[in-house]
Amino acid sequence: MDTKHTPGPWALGAGYGMHGVRIDGDGGNLPVCGVPHVERDTHDKDGRKTGTEPLERGWADARLISAAPELLQVVLMIADGEYNDCDVLRAAESAIAKATGQ
Repeated sequence: MDTKHTPGPWALGAGYGMHGVRIDGDGGNLPVCGVPHVERDTHDKDGRKTGTEPLERGWADARLISAAPELLQVVLMIADGEYNDCDVLRAAESAIAKATGQ
């Protein structure tokens, strides 16, 4: 299958805006997209900013997006029918670990 997306691997890159993270592809050479909400400001009782805290849903979204090329590869291996069960299982386990941050 001839793909038209940015080549993988994709990885979490530098910041994206104030509280986001960028997804980089092609081994870190090309920005793919940004996930805007991976953290939020924290404030003291007087409303002064004290720092930031992670937003788990935002980080989970970013990890899932960054695993997209590997997940597609596993699906294509299965769809093509030209695979060894062990190869598919290893590729699937690796892609799932990347997507879930494990």
